[in-house]
Amino acid sequence: MHLKEILSSTPPNLLYHYTTQTGLLGIIKSKEIWATHTQYLNDQRKFRHAISIIEEELSNMRNEPAYYDKQDFLDQMEGG
Repeated sequence: MHLKEILSSTPPNLLYHYTTQTGLLGIIKSKEIWATHTQYLNDQRKFRHAISIIEEELSNMRNEPAYYDKQDFLDQMEGG
């Protein structure tokens, strides 16, 4: 799936999240799911891989006529 498809898609009704029972209760009680800092992930390669895919897709979008009027937005996304 490409970034354009992700940004234009509707989130699924069902979301899977691996956690402990305590974590699940916390999610249910707070009605929130928090993302942690990447330094605490068990495999930071997944995050770096996602970043490289996003950078490549942003670069591709710059060259597509449909995004010529959105260059400022693409600049902001790249500057993150």
